[in-house]
Amino acid sequence: MKKLLSQLFFFSIMVILASGCTNNQNEYQDNLSKGLNKIKAGDYKAATVYLNNAKKLNNTAEKPKSLLQQVTQLQIANISLEADKFTDAQKQVSALKQGIQKKNSEPAIIVKINNLSKQLESKVLEIDRLEKMLTTAKELEKNAKYKEALSILSDIEKSNSTSKQSEQIKSTGNDLRKEVQNKKELAEIQMKLKILEEKNRTLEGKSKKQAAQKKVAEKAEDFIIEYSFDENGNMYTDYPNGITLTLTVGQKIYLKRTNKDDFERLLASGDILEWKNGSTLVAIHKGAGTIDILPHDDWDKAYTYNVVVK
Repeated sequence: MKKLLSQLFFFSIMVILASGCTNNQNEYQDNLSKGLNKIKAGDYKAATVYLNNAKKLNNTAEKPKSLLQQVTQLQIANISLEADKFTDAQKQVSALKQGIQKKNSEPAIIVKINNLSKQLESKVLEIDRLEKMLTTAKELEKNAKYKEALSILSDIEKSNSTSKQSEQIKSTGNDLRKEVQNKKELAEIQMKLKILEEKNRTLEGKSKKQAAQKKVAEKAEDFIIEYSFDENGNMYTDYPNGITLTLTVGQKIYLKRTNKDDFERLLASGDILEWKNGSTLVAIHKGAGTIDILPHDDWDKAYTYNVVVK
């Protein structure tokens, strides 16, 4: 009888122990499963809690320890990535990749590592692209190619990257865009003024030429052509280059330089004019000819007047 009672007591203890082990194993698997689900969801803080519970329930199991290490590395990599510490993030990603190569890893971890690696590469490439674009825009701005620079700066502003470095580049690009826009508008105004001044000079030249031709046509007395030179040898006079002087026999043409310390060469062609001195011509025969005034003896800057004697 005593032997039977002893056997029953031993059996009861074994059942209790077996039941406890089964409950622990179930609880271990439950925490491990929940930890993996939280990893999939990206909730690393909650995953850490469940994995620690699983580790306590089965201290000899390797999987919770390995997963905890990988979750910690994922957390550090994410924090580094958000802070634009790309070198630190890359170290953690490299370590994670080496870890999954050495041993089988959970698919959830592999997916997270791959996603993290893609995010890191995407951010680095985008920052590099924006930096190159900003450099190009600055070079174009220096060369006064404002339209091309504004196009590139507009593309920088459209970037969807939200990293701190990207935002800083976009802010710099926005400041440069305002500066380039102002320079572009100023250049356009200056160009319009230049065109307007050129038109005014053309109209003024035509007006002077017409006035001189009218003056020549109406004038019966002698001609007095006064002229001067600037330091580059350019000639200035009220009688524009290329006009026709109409004279009668006996009329004179006086050539007078108004500034000192300069020199020129005076030429008269044909037999209709005769020099009375170094700067005075007299019409002596009917016909046509020319008078040339060469500043500093330079044919490229010469003024030529057509002469007709009636």
